Amino acid sequence: MPRLGVSNWRLRLVRQLQQKKHRDAHRLTILEGPRMCETAAAAGADVKLVLVSEAGLRAGAPFVESQIARGVECFVLAGETLARCAPTASPQGLLALVAIPGCKLPEPPYDPLTLVLWLDRVADPGNTGTLIRSADAAGATAVVAAGGADPWGPKAVRASMGSLFSLPVLQISEDDSPDWIADLRAAGMKAVCAGPRGGAWPWLVDLTGPAVLVVGNEAQGISEELWSLADVNVSIPNFGQAESLNVAQAATVLLFEFARQARARETGLV
Repeated sequence: MPRLGVSNWRLRLVRQLQQKKHRDAHRLTILEGPRMCETAAAAGADVKLVLVSEAGLRAGAPFVESQIARGVECFVLAGETLARCAPTASPQGLLALVAIPGCKLPEPPYDPLTLVLWLDRVADPGNTGTLIRSADAAGATAVVAAGGADPWGPKAVRASMGSLFSLPVLQISEDDSPDWIADLRAAGMKAVCAGPRGGAWPWLVDLTGPAVLVVGNEAQGISEELWSLADVNVSIPNFGQAESLNVAQAATVLLFEFARQARARETGLV
């Protein structure tokens, strides 16, 4: 496998991709570590470039060999060189550049199991990635990030654990959210907005789909305009002293309540 020098343009590209404007321009993002790379590849990620240190090659050999077999450019470089362009403080010795896939929302008529998770200005990239992972685990159809953190940034990518490549993830402007949700409702989706208070307990209302579940910004919650558009407003009750649940925790509870109700109805248990 060929070696790469410290001044190669590919390393400059890796460093650039830590900024959103360059990710958007190149439609590429960075994966790090054998587990993340293998998971994403298994989900169909389009790998464009692999950079590995000699130490990283020991753990990442199966992934690297699979990409060489596909004809992907793979290079070895010194560990300290890789560390200087890695997006984390403790790099794992293996980086892959992958294409950001083009995505779209499902089109009507919708299957009853259709569920779109809508992130209204969720600001923390770790929360964004965790929300995508939870949506994937609960069988959601797609995720929309309306404003807030870039789901293709390094921290969000790590938190998603490869789920970014398992379901469509779209980015739109927060200003477009009301029109998009209004269109989804007009096409037959139920809009369910979640907040820390003021809504019904989720297990006491009908959440069966098709539906769009809207969760909001960590500090401000869902915008008043989106809250007013909802067919159903829900709040998870707080039986203790905590001020509220983290948005990723709350959304995970709600996603699996959607999944529970949908599967129960599908199997005739309710």
